[in-house]
Amino acid sequence: MKNLEFLRKNPIAHRGLWNKKEEIPENSIPAFEKALQGNYPIEIDVHLLVDGTVVVFHDDNLNRMTRIE
Repeated sequence: MKNLEFLRKNPIAHRGLWNKKEEIPENSIPAFEKALQGNYPIEIDVHLLVDGTVVVFHDDNLNRMTRIE
């Protein structure tokens, strides 16, 4: 396994800098803004929907975030 020590020294805001306690959802503008304010790089997941719309969303479906199946 590669040495990943650089990640401890240089954390990346996965899906932005989100926080359930502060009610900042992942992949939201406030989560991205908070990451930028802390000078963190941001990792996001980009999906292309069948209608051609581009969305930033981590999962393959809405269930975990919305409880909709």
